[in-house]
Amino acid sequence: MSARARTLAVVLCLGVVSGCATVTIDTGDHLRRTSPPTWQDRKWFLFGGFLGDKHVDVRRVCGSRKVVQMQSQNTFSDGLISVVSFGILAPRTAKVWCE
Repeated sequence: MSARARTLAVVLCLGVVSGCATVTIDTGDHLRRTSPPTWQDRKWFLFGGFLGDKHVDVRRVCGSRKVVQMQSQNTFSDGLISVVSFGILAPRTAKVWCE
């Protein structure tokens, strides 16, 4: 592999790893800004996320308390795992905030 190809591969990998993404469902209460999530877990998907169906049972997490916010996040470490595994593993971090 030439030096130019290696440099390009490193730049592409760094671009993929640094690309974090977050999807947030907020009920209007802004509890998340001042408190850590009530529950957090890494969910594992395969082949870039094409395989795997992960559900979070918020009733089990929060019990009788109200769900304030849910979040699915592709963190730096999630992206790093995906790059190191050549996209075979594609984890995402799930978070839930309860009242």
